Amino acid sequence: MVILWRCNENGEWNAKLLEKAHGALWHVSWSVCGTILSVSGEDNKIVLWKENLQGQWQKIDDSDGKR
Repeated sequence: MVILWRCNENGEWNAKLLEKAHGALWHVSWSVCGTILSVSGEDNKIVLWKENLQGQWQKIDDSDGKR
């Protein structure tokens, strides 16, 4: 399960569920610029997430590494 937490201007924390995982997650990492989140797990997929201008998180890539 991937959950992002954000602190608003009042100091309150809000959770946003991005996706329920289909197994264990192995690694979660932010891009250097901090705008893309990478998630990998036992399903051998790497999923990239990015927040759009409306504040909604979108899956921008879902790859199993096969060409």
